[in-house]
Amino acid sequence: MQTIKFSHRYFKMPINIETKVTYLLGIQKIHYNNLSKGFIDFDTLYNDKEGNLFYYKLPKTDLLILTLFSDSDQSPRIWTTVRRWAPQKEEYYKNLVGQEVKILIEEIE
Repeated sequence: MQTIKFSHRYFKMPINIETKVTYLLGIQKIHYNNLSKGFIDFDTLYNDKEGNLFYYKLPKTDLLILTLFSDSDQSPRIWTTVRRWAPQKEEYYKNLVGQEVKILIEEIE
């Protein structure tokens, strides 16, 4: 099983995502200028260990939106994440569509 790493625990993520069964449902290439401010704010909001709120700064270039499905005992949840685009990354994530992936959060200081 492949792992998708995150440097922060984002508000968009289901609770205890690291222990849930998660599938990558799809990917979409999009340019930063085509994302709404509301989507960017929702997708990039996190807090540090002291509880201060931050927004991850996305590059204002082509991006990949990954659509992830989190299977749970209660109700499944669909959530997204935005990644920097590169041809190799697009191919890598395309090959993971439909597969179960592990979510790993490696908090950075």
